[in-house]
Amino acid sequence: MSNEELERAINFLLDLNAKFEVKQQILQENMQVMQENMQLMQANIQGLTKDVQQLTNAVAIFAVQADQDRAEMRAYQAEMRTVVQQTNSVITTLSNIVGGIHQRVTKLEEKIN
Repeated sequence: MSNEELERAINFLLDLNAKFEVKQQILQENMQVMQENMQLMQANIQGLTKDVQQLTNAVAIFAVQADQDRAEMRAYQAEMRTVVQQTNSVITTLSNIVGGIHQRVTKLEEKIN
């Protein structure tokens, strides 16, 4: 191999090495950006995990409260049925009393006339 060929081969290898180093630097920078992005994603995932846990807890609390509310409503409905039945009984009794009074008044009116 002549000196000129050897010099061209060395220059070619130096150029190839320089290009390789540039590409390697770009890859390292890209890796750094990717690592930073991964850290951000992990932080976001942790935040979302907390949010999901809080939401799950809120739904569980809501479900318990809804069950309690349903039980209270059933109790109120039972009380209201009792009140309605008692009111109906009182109305029936009053109606009978008024009917009896009406009959007495009618008899008294007949005696007076």
